[in-house]
Amino acid sequence: MNPEIRSSILIPGAILLAGIVISIAVYVVRTSDPSNAQLGSPSAVRPVDPANDHIVGNPSAPVMLIEYSDTDCEYCKQFEATLAQLMTEYGNDGKIAWVYRHFPVVEEHPNAAKNAAAAECASRIKGENAFWSFLNAMHSTAPADQEFDPADYGKLLPGLGIDAKLFDTCLADESVGKRVIADYTNGLEAGASGAPYTILLVKGKNPVTISGAVNYTSMKKIIEKSLAEAAH
Repeated sequence: MNPEIRSSILIPGAILLAGIVISIAVYVVRTSDPSNAQLGSPSAVRPVDPANDHIVGNPSAPVMLIEYSDTDCEYCKQFEATLAQLMTEYGNDGKIAWVYRHFPVVEEHPNAAKNAAAAECASRIKGENAFWSFLNAMHSTAPADQEFDPADYGKLLPGLGIDAKLFDTCLADESVGKRVIADYTNGLEAGASGAPYTILLVKGKNPVTISGAVNYTSMKKIIEKSLAEAAH
């Protein structure tokens, strides 16, 4: 799998991340001239797939927020708290949906790809709710700018009802790493160069990018405007 985009500008390099029982190949993109770099287009965002994506809210909502996130990123944690608040306000009646995709920035957070795979395993073993519970548990254990230590997975599993042997077996499954890579690669194709990076999809409109941890007040205005656009 090659996420090379405009190879004359971007130089992809493969980094092999060894987890407890998993290796994940993650591509790291650098630009020779950041001012001229073109990192893809939001139109390349992968269509939302309820059978494969992690979704909060209505999968057919007229307004969708597709977030590419790093499990250990301080700003991702801040932004996800904002998204959770927005979902409480707008998600219950099916107006908006939040889609989570992995974008581990391993140069800054070496364990992020491993932790992304671990969250995937929680989902495979216990279902979709366990994915979000595992993320929340990691964030509670390592809040703000702290990074979650994979050596502590075992401390989270009992509280989530996840069997340790099944968890280890899942981490050894190559398809888990490929899932993380697929999200990361599509993030690059859609224009991500860091996390959080969000694609706003409004029914009938072209996709729009939202970079960084936009605060609640600003995001609320974006959602209100998007809902108005979707209604026309």
